[in-house]
Amino acid sequence: GACLRRAVVVVHKDLAEYKRYLDDKLADQMKLPPVELGKALYEKKGCNQCHTVDGTPRVGPTWKQPDWGKMIQMSDGKTVTMDENYVRESILSPLAKARPGFPPSMPSFEGQLKEKEIQGLIAYIKSLKQ
Repeated sequence: GACLRRAVVVVHKDLAEYKRYLDDKLADQMKLPPVELGKALYEKKGCNQCHTVDGTPRVGPTWKQPDWGKMIQMSDGKTVTMDENYVRESILSPLAKARPGFPPSMPSFEGQLKEKEIQGLIAYIKSLKQ
C-alpha cells in the first residue's frame, strides 16, 4: 500500500509569534538526550548530504567509525586520535585535519552550532562506532 504523509500547517499571526514558536521547538529539541539530539541534527543541519551512518563513504567520511579511540591517518600523512577532540575540531575547522581521499569541501560550523548541539553530534558519532 502507498504510504500517506500528512503535512501539518501552522499559521502564525505575526513574526514575533512565529519566532516564539521556533524558539519553543528549539528548546524542546535541546532537551533531547545527546545521542538523539545528534541524530536529529544529522538530518536537520544537512550532515546526511555528505556523511553516511552505515559505513559507506560519500563526499565526506562515514560517521560510523570503528576506529573510535584509535589513531587515524590525515591527508598530510600525520596521525591523530579519532575522539571527541578530533570530531569537535572537524566540525568547527574541517580543513585543519582532513582525511585522505575526500575533497576539502566541508564548511566550518563555527558560530552556527550551540555547545549542546556539538556535544550531541559527538555523542551520536561515538554511538555509531560498533
